[in-house]
Amino acid sequence: MNAITKSVNVTYFLRASTTAVSNGSSCIVTINKGKKEKVTTIPSITPKTSYTLAQNGYTGPIRISSGPAVSTQISQHRLAHTDIRVPSFDNYRKDISKDPTANTRGNAPEKENIAYAVAAGTGLATAYGAKSVVQSLVLSMAPSADVLAVSKIEVKLSNIPEGQSMVFKWRGKPLFIRHR
Repeated sequence: MNAITKSVNVTYFLRASTTAVSNGSSCIVTINKGKKEKVTTIPSITPKTSYTLAQNGYTGPIRISSGPAVSTQISQHRLAHTDIRVPSFDNYRKDISKDPTANTRGNAPEKENIAYAVAAGTGLATAYGAKSVVQSLVLSMAPSADVLAVSKIEVKLSNIPEGQSMVFKWRGKPLFIRHR
């Protein structure tokens, strides 16, 4: 009797095709509420105690003794890797610096030229940037176009002889004034 009542849930597994995207009206996944086995995992982190830390460091007994006839001694093992090949970068080095036994003090000006070029380039870029910043600040303090449109020019007519004309600059354009 129990198998007949549960056969409705089994029909989903007996079909030739299943619904990939649910329309929300039917259950697609059945949940097995059977007893699961508990999986035990070994922790990957080992506890750091004073004993395990001592094993990673010095090997053998550590004896530190001092006195007039005794030198200080510490027994330890070397942790440096000396079996790794160091790559050769000779293809990228300049010819003047490839020989390790050669005296390169006379070649110092050749090596300093690059440093001077980098310093000059940095100074030039900084000067150009500072010029543009100062120029934008000065232009922001200049009068606006509507103020310039209603601006005036004052000229003393006593400086212009009678019957003569003079040219003045006003807003970047020539202004002709004749004293009658």
